[in-house]
Amino acid sequence: MKYVVLSFDDGRIDFRDNVIPILNKYNIKVTLNVVSGFSDRTVHNDDFKTVSYDDIIKISKQGHEIAAHSNSHMCSQTNDDFLLSIKKLNSLPLSTLVKGGANPYNQPLNDDLEYKLFNQCNFKYFRLGE
Repeated sequence: MKYVVLSFDDGRIDFRDNVIPILNKYNIKVTLNVVSGFSDRTVHNDDFKTVSYDDIIKISKQGHEIAAHSNSHMCSQTNDDFLLSIKKLNSLPLSTLVKGGANPYNQPLNDDLEYKLFNQCNFKYFRLGE
């Protein structure tokens, strides 16, 4: 058996409106990498509309994984932005705790930060680079 992993970044509204219905129709489960600050509206975003926390909860309860994509969508040289995002997301009644993430813009972190991020966040995986 072969497996494919699909992940979608940012938590865009068009993902909720256009992609989720198709995925659910065929019982395909994916990972949604959420920018928590966009979803709770504490970080301003003019580029695109994003899902709300209510949307995230619903998507999670449909069997899709929710992962961290930072709180601010800024590449940081510390893990504070991811830690805040995980704290916010794990405070929601999701079907599972956040166990992974993806760095904004696929920017790699330095090795020390990657190691600390895995330990501090108890991540099982983290998507880095292209």
